[in-house]
Amino acid sequence: EHQHRISALRLTHTPRPGLNMLLDGLTNPLHIVVSLFITCTTSSVDLPDLPDNFISRILPNLQELTLGGVGFPTIGSPSSLRYFRYSSMPDDYSGPNPITSTITVPEILDTLRQMPTLHTFHFSLTQPMPDRHATIDLRDKVSLPNLDFLLLNCYGDASSYLIWSHLQLPSAARIYIRSGRQHIVAESQVVHVCREHLTQCYTPTSLSVEAQFLQPEVERATIQFRGPGDGIARNEMDELDRPFIELWVIVASIRTLLKELLSCFNSDTILHLAVNIQAVQSWDYQVIRELFL
Repeated sequence: EHQHRISALRLTHTPRPGLNMLLDGLTNPLHIVVSLFITCTTSSVDLPDLPDNFISRILPNLQELTLGGVGFPTIGSPSSLRYFRYSSMPDDYSGPNPITSTITVPEILDTLRQMPTLHTFHFSLTQPMPDRHATIDLRDKVSLPNLDFLLLNCYGDASSYLIWSHLQLPSAARIYIRSGRQHIVAESQVVHVCREHLTQCYTPTSLSVEAQFLQPEVERATIQFRGPGDGIARNEMDELDRPFIELWVIVASIRTLLKELLSCFNSDTILHLAVNIQAVQSWDYQVIRELFL
């Protein structure tokens, strides 16, 4: 009755039966809806799915999409989305087993390919992806020419770096890449994708490193690269607009990772350096001098 007047839908803590009733009732396009926010509750380990191409069929003019606790959506034709936030974690999940997901990197890339106007993409996956990545063509990149904010957070594995390696992004984008909390990522995988982006975009002028020893050959690091400013005096808020990369990663050796990362560009361009080392074995001032000075 009111579908022709609705411009935004916001549903939180939605049980699966309620979501199914909503989806069953939406059969005609809602042309004036520009914002959709759905988060679900579930006691099951599998996530409910939106119908295939639901966004392009029912919400053709959608600009903002937030999904939590549902399957990753498919989009069959180019959309007008500018903001897309996705989390696989349902609201208030307290089940004994981890949430399962069947989403793969190729399916994520296929959906992003239909979002040429996207400005912001948050992606958070709480479990490892199925091991079905081998058939991806490394030359087949997804171009997101308008993206200015990217956050990829894959708790269970290194899929964040695989997704990033297949995205073609503007040089001014702010990028946050986070890998599994207990999954060790190969240093070469991090270096490869970071080198490719920096080579195509800019030479960093600011570097920040925080490193923490967890156990032998398991070290956690937060590494931030910041691009050049425009020469105009800046306040704290202006700093947020500079090109930016933050890597949150667990590796066998932060020292090896940093050595390879710093070889990607001329370190003489670094004008601002901050290093915070917490109980990382074999680190001393000589190591810091060799790496950074």
